Amino acid sequence: MLLYAGSPTELWLDVQVSSLCPRYPYLPHTLPSWIETLMQYILSFSLAFCLLNALPAYYLDGDLAFKLLITAVEQRTRVARATECNILASADSKPLYKKELADSGTEEPVELSRGGQMVYTAVTALTTALLGWCIVGSVLLLAL
Repeated sequence: MLLYAGSPTELWLDVQVSSLCPRYPYLPHTLPSWIETLMQYILSFSLAFCLLNALPAYYLDGDLAFKLLITAVEQRTRVARATECNILASADSKPLYKKELADSGTEEPVELSRGGQMVYTAVTALTTALLGWCIVGSVLLLAL
């Protein structure tokens, strides 16, 4: 039985209750909470680096992923247009975009169209500039 005369908030902040006890007396009894805190920090930093690396900025993996996404959308649009044109073509005329339709399943990289290249360059440059300003701002805030 424990009798305490004081603020309950102070008691709540100062006392830790755990079902764990150290096997060896030289180990601190707060070691499990330290390990848990360390794992939480590692998880937080790993997730932050994962999200940072997925940004479509130059020299990050998101740059290539964004380019592949634009390529896939353009390629799907080309195939849909070619299929639509083939359906609308008359029986005596040659199907339009036959080569483009046949090449759509290949593994070779497809170059971006002019519009796709403009979107890719604009988004990647803007994201890189924003990321750079965030890094510079963070460094300046730490320096102050």
